[in-house]
Amino acid sequence: MNKGLTALALGTFALGISEFLMMGILGDMAADMNVSVARAGHFITAYATGVCVGAPALLFARRMPL
Repeated sequence: MNKGLTALALGTFALGISEFLMMGILGDMAADMNVSVARAGHFITAYATGVCVGAPALLFARRMPL
């Protein structure tokens, strides 16, 4: 199998798992930080925004010579 396709599949799997893991522990994090669950949910939003901005940034950075 193509190494690039394997890396893409594993990276996508890791990103998906990390988002679902955060949803699972969100209530505990909110309780530990003394904030509401809705406010703690902004962590998931921040992570997703980072992924949406970071993925295209990596594509553009890849085209630059080392």
